[in-house]
Amino acid sequence: MSSRIVPFEQMEDSTDTQRAYSTQMSGASTATAGTSTEFSDPSFATENDLNFADQIPLQQTKEKSADDVVTKTELRAWYGYDVANSPYSQVVISVFAPLLMELMADVHSNDGAAELTCEQQDTETKVYPCRACVEGRGDRLFTNANTHTELSRRRVMVFGTMPLDPISYASLTISISVIFQALSYVTFGALADFGSNRLVMLRRIAVLGALSTMAFALIPAGKDNHRYWEVAGLLTIVSNVLFGLSIVYYNAFLPLIANMHPDHVAMKDEAVQDFKFVVHKRVQNEVSSKGFIYGYGGGVVMLLVSGLILLASGALASDAKPHVIVNGYKYVCLVTGIWWLVGTLACTAYMHPRPGPPLPFKTPEEDADVLERARYYWRVASVGWASTFRTFQNITQLPQTFIFLIIYFIYSDTFSTIASVGILYARTQLCLGPLHLFIIATLVPFIALFGSMFWLKISNLYNFSNQRMVIMILTTSALAPAWGLLSFTSTGLGFQQSWEVYILTVLFGTCLGGLQSFSRTLFSNLMPKGYETEFFGIYEITDKGSSWLGPLIVAAFYEGTGSLRHAFIYLFLGTTVPALLLHFFITEDKGIMMAQTYALNHGRTRFGGVTQHPFHW
Repeated sequence: MSSRIVPFEQMEDSTDTQRAYSTQMSGASTATAGTSTEFSDPSFATENDLNFADQIPLQQTKEKSADDVVTKTELRAWYGYDVANSPYSQVVISVFAPLLMELMADVHSNDGAAELTCEQQDTETKVYPCRACVEGRGDRLFTNANTHTELSRRRVMVFGTMPLDPISYASLTISISVIFQALSYVTFGALADFGSNRLVMLRRIAVLGALSTMAFALIPAGKDNHRYWEVAGLLTIVSNVLFGLSIVYYNAFLPLIANMHPDHVAMKDEAVQDFKFVVHKRVQNEVSSKGFIYGYGGGVVMLLVSGLILLASGALASDAKPHVIVNGYKYVCLVTGIWWLVGTLACTAYMHPRPGPPLPFKTPEEDADVLERARYYWRVASVGWASTFRTFQNITQLPQTFIFLIIYFIYSDTFSTIASVGILYARTQLCLGPLHLFIIATLVPFIALFGSMFWLKISNLYNFSNQRMVIMILTTSALAPAWGLLSFTSTGLGFQQSWEVYILTVLFGTCLGGLQSFSRTLFSNLMPKGYETEFFGIYEITDKGSSWLGPLIVAAFYEGTGSLRHAFIYLFLGTTVPALLLHFFITEDKGIMMAQTYALNHGRTRFGGVTQHPFHW
């Protein structure tokens, strides 16, 4: 590629770098032959289908090449999509969806009967026994002003046959959603590595996800809205699956953007390979971290908007009825969905498709019969499963990558559990009302924003590897569940008092942004070139595929003991054990070389069969 390199600050978008994908592939006859072995099974593709690479439609010649230098507009659009979708993660699935499900199920478990708690009754005419929340112990049954006992457990019938506590129901729903996420990643994730699917599917899936989030507003607003508690669970599952799938396509842009970032491109003729690697590491870390920083910024803005919505709806009032609080929560989901939808349409309009090779089989002709079309769609649906199966078959060639995925499986579940269950713990065990829950929810992304900047500064200042940064952050985050273990002592500490929850908030927020960013960058270094979406699909399978485990364990603890404090044991092991495993079993430089060898041996190239030094990618 011949390009005139100018300082990034002076770059202007241009169209003169556009070239045909067919031109890009013109010198790749060897690479095309290599890819034919990848779909040798005739149930997926025939030999004639594999010649489709030479039959690219004329309109594709107008697309930009994957070798184009990243422009300021494209980079801003990539950051902007993080601003658009992050509020779903920080506002909906981490805060208001679990609260909405738990509250609706709790009211329904009491047959929707209006129940005056001890605090809501008039002092002079108070009737005992009554229900009240005791800090550190949750809801209790008061037989008089000074005596209380364990409250009988409420149940909702999930699927009509399974009695569950409302808290367990909310946790189980999140677990179910991430199981479906994992299946969707395998089915659709690898497709984005072909043609312009990466951008096309990102846009389509994100739009559907935003619409399903907005659909929370369709839950009726009356006093009997608790009857639709199962609808809230269904919408949570659908929207979370679509959100997770959109992240697969979004993350797959990162290594391509970092590789064609102007600062990295300018180093391509430099002789010192180690310096190239340092530049590439810095660029990729900065792009990844800034993406999260922008995303957390979007989350903070949406949480502040959510506060205004809750205030206007009356949900923050101390005497707010359950159906009023439910209305406030669902309006927050509506506005978050609108934010996601508008941001998606605006940002993806300026994102470069950065296309990959075409699918290894032909699109049916217009006059194709039903059987031929059905065969084509079967092949399309099987690409993801075939690619994932093939990747797992070659696990021995990428031991560092897959050892990291096993470790990531453990600690990503730990952080997902804290995010999804922590807000329920604060409401049910520490008796925090909507106002305090809103403050906590706002603090997490706000602190995470500055936490990302802090860890990035540490990395650049001391030139620490991504591996070391992840270990440092995991070790720091272990302090939170370690504090929670004090609940088994007689000190009265261990998140038994409401002020302690802010310790968890600060530690969790500080570590969250940095851990996400450096984990994503570390895995990006350990994946083979040309397999970005496929491997990020596996990355998301590992991430979200583990996220069902923690909530399920917490639900089991709560069903068995009636307390959530036993979860701190699981969370402590989920932060300390991965840190030790990363230290003793992962070597980042070794993993990078293995990934490059894998890409060369398996024949899928993105740039006309041209091979590069491992540190060029």
